[in-house]
Order: sequence, then C-alpha cells, then structure tokens
Amino acid sequence: MSEENEALVRSAYEAYGRGDVTRLLELVHPDLEWTYLDPGFENPQLQVCQGRDQLAWALAPVSWLSRS
Repeated sequence: MSEENEALVRSAYEAYGRGDVTRLLELVHPDLEWTYLDPGFENPQLQVCQGRDQLAWALAPVSWLSRS
C-alpha cells in the first residue's frame, strides 16, 4: 500500500472514530461496495452497501433501531 493510500485509510478510520460520518463519506469512493454484518438483526446475514448514500444509511445510529 502506498503512503498516500495508507494516509487516506487512516483519515477515514479517524473520521469514523470521531463520529464524523460526513468526512468519512467524503473520503470513500462514490461507487464503493461494502459488505458487512448488520448488528441490528439477531442472526445477521451479509449486507451490501453500494455507494455513499447506502453507506450513510448503514452507519446511521437510528437505522439500527428501525430494522426488523
């Protein structure tokens, strides 16, 4: 990994750690595809986000409470 890429990844993790989702979303590629387990479900299945809007929804604290 190049130093530039490493710095970008570190910046994204730091933004997430601060709760700065807006900054995190600025740093990720607009066409990102992210696979994750949704802790909002008792038996989570793999979920896939495509793009910044879906990632923002997945990271929103309220979204965990509204899923069933």
